[in-house]
Amino acid sequence: MILYFIYLLLSPFLWLALFIYSFFNDKVREKMKQQNLTVKKAIRIIENDRGRKEVVIFHAASAGEYEQIKPLLSRINRKKFFILQTFASPTIYNVENKSDLFDVCCYLPFDFFISSYLFFKKTRAVYFINTRHDVWPNSVVCCKLLKIKSVIVNANLHIKSMKIKPVVKNLYSFLYSQFDLIFCPSKRIEKVFNQIGINNNLIIAADTRINQIINRSKESSKNIFDNRLKEYSNIVFGSIDKIDINVIVGAMNDAYPNKNEDIKNKKQKIIIVPHECDKQSVLEIVKPLKDSRFSFSFYESKMDFKDTQIIIINKTGILADVYYFSLLTYVGGGFGKGVHNVIEPLVYDNRVCFGPNISLLDEAVDLVEKQIGNIVHSASDLSVLLKNVEFNCYDKEVTDKISSFFDCTNSNIDLMINTIFINA
Repeated sequence: MILYFIYLLLSPFLWLALFIYSFFNDKVREKMKQQNLTVKKAIRIIENDRGRKEVVIFHAASAGEYEQIKPLLSRINRKKFFILQTFASPTIYNVENKSDLFDVCCYLPFDFFISSYLFFKKTRAVYFINTRHDVWPNSVVCCKLLKIKSVIVNANLHIKSMKIKPVVKNLYSFLYSQFDLIFCPSKRIEKVFNQIGINNNLIIAADTRINQIINRSKESSKNIFDNRLKEYSNIVFGSIDKIDINVIVGAMNDAYPNKNEDIKNKKQKIIIVPHECDKQSVLEIVKPLKDSRFSFSFYESKMDFKDTQIIIINKTGILADVYYFSLLTYVGGGFGKGVHNVIEPLVYDNRVCFGPNISLLDEAVDLVEKQIGNIVHSASDLSVLLKNVEFNCYDKEVTDKISSFFDCTNSNIDLMINTIFINA
């Protein structure tokens, strides 16, 4: 509570710092220019079009978080509820502002008390539904003051989070206590919430991100490659950075001493997808491959892969579809700040592996505990997996475990909607 008041007192200085920062950051500058306009437009549409419907605000800070709430948005009764979707980033706002998953959208105001209070009051919202870990102090407190039912789904709080450190623990204990409902994906995360004194209004429900991954796998494009590529024992190195590539090339040098010729003889293809596709990031991936005398080709639509053993995809937005063609996937980030999305390849029954830094991603911990995901600690660990890639590399016990993992989402959306909108 004391830290929250300090946060309030510092708000004028934070606003000034944000204003100065906007001169150096295009996204912040764009949001500062457009925020009030989008909010005014949204409120005008609410006043004119909502009728007797109750206003529900869904918030997504980023494109990834928006993907996570899509399964909820698609199941809301639009005859009873008027949906206001808020975003934090221009990147996702500019792409999705005309989506038919909601009635209207705008930017969520920067987290200053007066702007937050006026925003929630003018929208006449009855519900505010947030996701993952984007918890803004004034938004949460204003909802409490205005008796708006506030909910966070897919709540993520891991054992190494700064939120449970002694200095800020009390602040987040206070903020999470303001929520009416907290849906967390596992007992493991529930216990971390308990550590900061949050014991009530906690409900365990599978992460909606898994629902969206399943939905996408059913609808995704399977024609990014010729389907004959499925005849090979393909390996995907997905969402990798310069730390990952050093481990990967070390493993490849061991597994394929004769370089591309060995890959060809084993009837494999290696597909590499950088986490970032800007020129510098791609160069960081390419250089170690060249230095180790591996040859490669860059991805092209409908490319002829017959004489290509290594394909580098320097294009964003198609990684989840690439996994359809692979048997073994190494997911990047686990040797750096934290492993990236490990569920996208699993939905295609890939054998999934990643570096050791998994504590930030509950699903990765889950995969290891259920023995359907492998931690690699070194290039030699990864080399062993590369040498043993073959069709039907999973026995029935493992495939049953994978099916069971995805079965956990069968009722999570119904549970969330029925609990949030009880008696509505």
